[in-house]
Amino acid sequence: MAASTCTLSSCLLTTATRTTKREKHFPGHARQHRCPVPLALLLVTMVIMAAADGKFPNFNGSPGNGDIFTSLLVNHDNGDVFVGGKNFIWQANANLANPKRVQRSRVNDSLSCGPPPAYACDAQATAHQERDNYVLLLHADRANQRLIACGNVYRGTCEVLDLLDITVNADNPTFYPHNGVYVIPPVLTNPSLTVSSLSRDEKRMFVATPSFSGDGQLNPVVRTLSTRTFELDTAHSVIRIQNSGLEFPSGWVASFTSSQYVYFIYRQEIVGRFARPSTSILRLCADDSGYTSEMSFYTGYGSYVQMPFGYFDKGDVPTGSFAQAATLVTAGRRLSADIATTPSSPTPAAAGSGSDVIVTAFDASSGGGTLLGLMSLDLVNENMTMTEKACAAQAPGSEAGTEEVGSVRVTGCNGFVTENASTAVCGQPKHAPLAMSRQSLTGDSLVLTLASNYRVRSLVAASYGEHTVVFAGTETGHVIKILVDTFGRDTASVYDDIAADSNNRPIVKLVLSPASTSLYALANVSGSGSAPSSELIKVPVHGCERFKTCTACTSLRSFAGPRVANPLCGWCTYSGKCSSQDECQKPPEATRHFHQNLTLCPAIVSITPELVPSLTQQQISVEVANLPPSPQGSMYHCDFGPGRRSVSSYVASTARYTCTTPRINIADALVDIPFGIYLPASDRIFLNYTGLQGFNCPAHTRCQECLKTVAPCGWCSYNNKCTASRALCGPTEPSWLVSDAVSTIHDACPIFVPKFEVQHVDHRREFMIAARNLPEPRPGTTDQYQCLLSSEDASSDVTMAAYPLGQYSQDTTMACDRNVAYSSDRMLSSSSTGYVEKRLALLWNGVDISGPEASYVTFYSCSALASDDCSLCIAQLRLPATYPPGKRFQCEWCPNERQCSTHRSPRCYRDSKMCPNPMLSSITPKSGPESGGTLVNITGSNLGSQASDVSHVSVDGATCTVRDYSAARSLSCVTSRSRRASDNSPPGNVVVSLYNDSRSSLRATESVKFTYTVPKLISVSPTKSPQAGGTLVSLHGTDFDTGSVVEVYINGVQCRLASRQCQRPKSLCPHHPNEARNSSIMWCYTSPYPGSLATGSDTGAVKMVIDGFVVKGGEQIEFKYFQNPEVQLNGISTTRGIVSGGIRVTIRGNHFDSVGELALMIREGPRENTTICGWHDNTRAHCVLPGFSHTTPYASVYLVCDGKELLVFSNFDISEDPIIDAQDATASNELLPLSGMDLDSVPKEAFKVYIGETLSPSSLCNITSVDENDLICRLPPSFRGQSSTTARVTVVIGTNLRYDVGRVRSSPLSSNNVGSIAGGVAGGAAFLLIIFLLLFLYCTHLAKAAESEVGRLENLMEGLESSVALECKSAFADLMTDLGDHGISTADDNLPYLSFHQYAIRSMFPGAAAKDNPSLQPLEQRLKHLGPSRREHTRKTLTTFQRALMYNKRFLVTYVHALEPHFSMEDRVAFASLLMVALHDRMEYATDVLKSLLTDLIRSSVQKSHPELLLRRMETVGEKLLSNWITLCLYDYIRTTAGRPLYMLFQAVKTQTERGPIDAVTGEARYSLSEEKLLRESVKYQELTCSFERDNGQTFSVRLQDCDTITQAKEKIMDAIYKTAPLSTRPDLASVDLAMLVKDSPALILRDEDLLTVQDGNSKRINTLKTYGVGKDAQLKFVKRSALSSGRSEKSCDHVAPLVFPPTQLGMQTPDDGIRSYHLVKQTEYDVPVDRQAYKMVHEVFLTRLLFTKNILQRFVDDLFCKVFSIGSPSRPSPDVPKPIKYLFDFLDQQGAEHGIDDPNVVHSWKNNSVALRFWINIIKNPDFVFDIHKTATIDSSLSVVAQMFMDSCGTTDQRLCKDSPTTKLLYAREVQNYRRLVQKYYADIQAKPVIVPGRMRDLLVHTSQTSLGPEKGGFQKDSAMYDVFIYGLHYRDSVARALEEEGMTELMKQFDTVCDELVHGFDEQSSSI
Repeated sequence: MAASTCTLSSCLLTTATRTTKREKHFPGHARQHRCPVPLALLLVTMVIMAAADGKFPNFNGSPGNGDIFTSLLVNHDNGDVFVGGKNFIWQANANLANPKRVQRSRVNDSLSCGPPPAYACDAQATAHQERDNYVLLLHADRANQRLIACGNVYRGTCEVLDLLDITVNADNPTFYPHNGVYVIPPVLTNPSLTVSSLSRDEKRMFVATPSFSGDGQLNPVVRTLSTRTFELDTAHSVIRIQNSGLEFPSGWVASFTSSQYVYFIYRQEIVGRFARPSTSILRLCADDSGYTSEMSFYTGYGSYVQMPFGYFDKGDVPTGSFAQAATLVTAGRRLSADIATTPSSPTPAAAGSGSDVIVTAFDASSGGGTLLGLMSLDLVNENMTMTEKACAAQAPGSEAGTEEVGSVRVTGCNGFVTENASTAVCGQPKHAPLAMSRQSLTGDSLVLTLASNYRVRSLVAASYGEHTVVFAGTETGHVIKILVDTFGRDTASVYDDIAADSNNRPIVKLVLSPASTSLYALANVSGSGSAPSSELIKVPVHGCERFKTCTACTSLRSFAGPRVANPLCGWCTYSGKCSSQDECQKPPEATRHFHQNLTLCPAIVSITPELVPSLTQQQISVEVANLPPSPQGSMYHCDFGPGRRSVSSYVASTARYTCTTPRINIADALVDIPFGIYLPASDRIFLNYTGLQGFNCPAHTRCQECLKTVAPCGWCSYNNKCTASRALCGPTEPSWLVSDAVSTIHDACPIFVPKFEVQHVDHRREFMIAARNLPEPRPGTTDQYQCLLSSEDASSDVTMAAYPLGQYSQDTTMACDRNVAYSSDRMLSSSSTGYVEKRLALLWNGVDISGPEASYVTFYSCSALASDDCSLCIAQLRLPATYPPGKRFQCEWCPNERQCSTHRSPRCYRDSKMCPNPMLSSITPKSGPESGGTLVNITGSNLGSQASDVSHVSVDGATCTVRDYSAARSLSCVTSRSRRASDNSPPGNVVVSLYNDSRSSLRATESVKFTYTVPKLISVSPTKSPQAGGTLVSLHGTDFDTGSVVEVYINGVQCRLASRQCQRPKSLCPHHPNEARNSSIMWCYTSPYPGSLATGSDTGAVKMVIDGFVVKGGEQIEFKYFQNPEVQLNGISTTRGIVSGGIRVTIRGNHFDSVGELALMIREGPRENTTICGWHDNTRAHCVLPGFSHTTPYASVYLVCDGKELLVFSNFDISEDPIIDAQDATASNELLPLSGMDLDSVPKEAFKVYIGETLSPSSLCNITSVDENDLICRLPPSFRGQSSTTARVTVVIGTNLRYDVGRVRSSPLSSNNVGSIAGGVAGGAAFLLIIFLLLFLYCTHLAKAAESEVGRLENLMEGLESSVALECKSAFADLMTDLGDHGISTADDNLPYLSFHQYAIRSMFPGAAAKDNPSLQPLEQRLKHLGPSRREHTRKTLTTFQRALMYNKRFLVTYVHALEPHFSMEDRVAFASLLMVALHDRMEYATDVLKSLLTDLIRSSVQKSHPELLLRRMETVGEKLLSNWITLCLYDYIRTTAGRPLYMLFQAVKTQTERGPIDAVTGEARYSLSEEKLLRESVKYQELTCSFERDNGQTFSVRLQDCDTITQAKEKIMDAIYKTAPLSTRPDLASVDLAMLVKDSPALILRDEDLLTVQDGNSKRINTLKTYGVGKDAQLKFVKRSALSSGRSEKSCDHVAPLVFPPTQLGMQTPDDGIRSYHLVKQTEYDVPVDRQAYKMVHEVFLTRLLFTKNILQRFVDDLFCKVFSIGSPSRPSPDVPKPIKYLFDFLDQQGAEHGIDDPNVVHSWKNNSVALRFWINIIKNPDFVFDIHKTATIDSSLSVVAQMFMDSCGTTDQRLCKDSPTTKLLYAREVQNYRRLVQKYYADIQAKPVIVPGRMRDLLVHTSQTSLGPEKGGFQKDSAMYDVFIYGLHYRDSVARALEEEGMTELMKQFDTVCDELVHGFDEQSSSI
């Protein structure tokens, strides 16, 4: 399709410029234009490629061209890099920048074709084919500035390019002359099969390649050597070397030149019965120009010498003889000196000065690793010279044979003749080549053995001063650096490991830069199973910049071999960085500027003092270790932060530097000060110290704080400040307190005793302040004390003089001056209560020294407290709670002044009985029923000062009993029955009587009236309600506004009075009454009716009660409760709406006529809107859709039945409003076409088109059709045929949208007089017209079908593009988001471990329960069917079997071997578990038996072809017994060490999995490690944070998702409640229901399936939280399952407490009705999601979720792996190796040694199979074996991936992975390599550990035996298990007896027969059941 070619620029341009009709009408609502899927994937790829940018300079070629790199060259003149590849040559500078490229196309080539233009193809040649040119050799002819590039086309000739710029004349290359001899075989494409080398003068090139046959096929048997010089007229020499005897495939390894020789190394892979790979080295003289043989058609070399080349142990057993890579290096000084002292060195004196050494990497013959060997080239030459001499010693002309000269045995000599045979010097003619030696080159040169993770594939080496470094490229894309300074086994060290290639491709070639400072690594994959790819990476040789500190730079490290420091890096002291010695700049006259010793790293040891004052300067002394003297002209500086430095000086006597601290302004009392040593010469800080602190004493404002600080601060007692020295206090300070000089702070600092006082503002008195340790004022000074009264309002603060009462002493009381005036206006200016609290503090020389120990005084004013109320004046008023009891205000009432005062005069009094008469101001309510009982509140003044002052209260003459009393102001009382009999009593007086001083009553009889009434109920509307209640009922009558408490009961159920606060959905609140009642109307809401509606309804009366008075009239009113309304499934007439609303809909159901008010509500989240339904009957409700604020496809529609919400449709689609274009139209044939947009978003019936000025039914245009963009209607009859007039067109959509479209003109059909003509031609044209019409209809049908199909495909493509784009964006967001905290807590140590008994049962009897497995039941219970005597006889027989036979090891081992052949796999597993239970109390004996069984098993296994498979498949009883033994012995280790990381991994997997949707039916999850359980759908969901209420009322938040099923939600809530509590202690999920709490309504019960469950055909969807409308702020609670769980058969909006929908059985398939349940993805009959039937989603798009999940879980996987496979060390305090594992591994090592197993992989596999596979993998996959938890299938799938990764990490075979490999392998491909190294080190560390002392192992086994497994503790039943073991033998009695006899155990055989006979005899007739 055209869309597939959409580019990024065109897509963005189209998106930006496209304008739709919607933009014209509503800017900002344009339709989205999407790019196709390929572009979305391209954008994601670009982002990922940018994020994964390599850390080294690299060259990837052109991926679109399929670049494959085949050769690499570095020009040593200018450092340019050249890469040859498939049809191209590439050139760049040393940094791989400024690239240039010469592209070559494929050529039409043949074996007879030469290079153009000189040699055309042979005209007779027929084997032409298109051939790619693989540039396999690159060499630089630096003398002539030419690049020689040799490829495999044109018979392997070479072309010449410009060395400085390959693009010069690249279109017309120059070829070497062709004389019929090739350099590169034409069919050769693999660069690893050819090597080449230049002579020292760089004029001659030696090339080694495979040969090829005449038909163009490579011959792997024949090796070819050829010479090609750079002079164009020089001939070529070629020698073909045929393997003698047998034909073995061969390959070239390396080539190099030294002095006068050229060397080649090749290897042979011998197969068959002679299987033994070998390597040979051959040598040629560089000046050997070859010779011509008359007996051969080829030329050859006369200086050819060949010898075997490899490394052998004693006994000539090869350990490394198959070379992978080799190189030549001139040794450094250390290695050269070591060569000189080697006994095998031929010339020790000369060898010490830069000896040439061959470095070779061999495949180890066992272990899969690499052997790195060194051999002196002088030794090689000596051996080859001896070979030449041996050949020269043969008689001329004799046949080739074997000759021995000294210790050299040679073969292949063919009449070797030289002019000087004893010396065989190059330059002399030689003949008869092929001098081959059988004697291997050997020596003490194997320097390093590398493990399998370091399989070397390329080598290069260089010397750096005294060091020799080898660089090796590995098979996994790493470059390792090896220090080789001495000979001898394992003396070299891998000191650095760099992951050069991020794709883990093999490094096939390494080349050093000219200065040996950089390394060019060629990574290449070109084999089967992987897509060809190549990359060139520039790797630094030194890499020193990675180390940021001296310690890191000079520390010893090793990846293999001894620990060494990086030989090329050291610490550049004055620069403060790690660098090479050449890069370290040495200042003039400086010493020790560069070192490589960790002990010489400079460091600040200490600073004295470490606490310095911040505001003053102080000299400090700095002790620095290993700091070299400052360079001449420069001095060290002390750096204290930005802009603060001081020059240091060196004090020789103390060997310290001294400097002065600067002044630093700080606000805090103590801060850290950065400190460092700064050198101006390098302008950097290179030493730092973090222990220096600055203190600021003045920051302490109190004496106590000052003396408590750690800083050397003291308190200036007279100046009230904290200082660092006494001098800072001032010259007149006599007292400076320091903590060292005082015994306690309590004896030094001022301390106060707080008091609480009450004081009238008009009175004056002295305030006392009790204090301790107050300084005494000095005579003649300004020292003074003051008192301060303060509050938040500083304007009212008062300061007074203070003086001591008596002399100053340790305890002093200070008095505040009473003569200071303070007015009440000032003191009470900020108080509205008449009193105010002030803080009383003591000031010393103007400073507040009281602190938190200050006193408090409450000032009050009597007139402000009670200005004109006598009773209030005298009443006791409450003081602040901090005041002690007994404090009160001292106020009196002065009747003459009529005010409250503090005057102490006879005219004032404090007795409330003398107060004036009370005065009343109001009463509430003002009326009540005649029966009384009304609680009235009376307010007034002078109502007494306490409740006892009130003597009597009457209302209209009736007593009113006092209930509550508020001093002087108000009281409440309850009325009694009225004394009047009339219903229309007039208002009566309210009288309050108080006692006065003369015991006569004071009365208040003001004009406050109260009326007794008789309310009456007349009518109620409506008179019906659904059973769920909620109906708003209005009651009509008289005197409803009387009384205080009103209750209404309907049918005995209370009707809740309407309150001012709306209790309906907020969108219905405008219809809520704004008051509960008035005099004639009362409103209430019916409650749910709990009774039974067996007949469909229930009738009752209405009862109104006011203050206990039953209102008459209600008993005559009938009120009915009907069944609750129900909504028919999908019973809404439309499932779409628009933003404006107004669309009429019909909702079908039952019992609608029982509802008083029906409303339709649309809700999404917190947003909702509602409309009242206009009309309804029993089965239909006609409503209008409300408008909504935004478009959404996920709105929910509810039918609100009297305030109760009933879900109608859960995924209601709200679209944009349809648009009618403004237009003037012409009606044709009475049809009016109108255009618009989104017209199909509403039903056809919602449109009304009016023609004319009025919107009347007669002007309606009859709508005939509506689609997305067009509307057609037929004009009304009144407008048809009026061609001369226009009319207005108005379109009304629903009730809320109206468009004035324009005007329309009618164009009726003309009625010309053509009848006669038409009649004449009609008959003749009828036939043609019919045929034409048929053809037209057929073509139209085809066109419409094609158009429909195209439209369908476009829609599918658009949907696919959108889905993929959204998923890619979501995946990218997941990968880029924070990976930190994800709700996984690690703080709880109470992990839910299983008991030892449960742990053992689940491990040894998986899936078995004690109640179901007979072996786990008591023996008495199993034998209860027998009589007592028979049971006792059976017990005795079993005891005899146990003691006489089972505890005999020989018998038991033979017993097991005899039974095994009869066992199935299940029998073996069961028998081994029973045997372990039977012997558990004797674990030491069980271990001995186990070792015997394993010994026999190993003995039989090593005789087979694959002994490494032992213990892998659990095929024997011994293997299962071993698994059980490990399980029991490692229980304590799991509890103490491995259990926690295992549990954290399980919790992490569970938490991460539950972060996204999980399909409850299929178990597929959005976040998973398993592709099998990965949810491959884009499920839209919303995160919910709901509030959950526990039974104790405590609430907490829980995170859910609206797509969760109810069961999933319950599980998450349970996890949040009980956290790490064991699963067995939690309530059963089936015993509780999840309920949603609804305000003022009973709880709504949520179920997975009920009548709300949506059914579509034969599928039904499980209910989710979204089904019930659970929102973000929903309140949830668990309720016990009630009887209401069953018995309902109809969907209901019933809210009976609690509301329960009938549940159904949840499952994939229900047998009764064939209905299949689904959750997130609906499945078809063939399990294909219906959402994907239209188009197939690209599954691979979702694989990024696996990576995201893996990244989240990685740290937990690492923690578990490191905990399991690590041994404690000083640097890493991990637990030691478990003793059972050490014991087992030592046993396996011993067995391997006894059976002569040389392959370490075999024993390694045994260890893996016994511990890793049999135990750890099982525990990781099944954490429920260890913990009391619930493991779902989703979690199990992820744990299985982790377990598989663990198993791969324990293996020894490298994984060959490609894009088609399983994702479970690819996901952890990188980690497996790292983990494998850890496992190998773990095994090696275990092996290195000392053997366990037998006594300690015995103690462990005894402890295990004593573990709680006895029957008295609920453990295993040993007797029952022993019984079953015996029964197995009884079944196969003959086999056991035969085996015992064969083993010579005749007595044991007799005992066994006797025991069997006794058991059978004891059973008698029951024996058949056995």
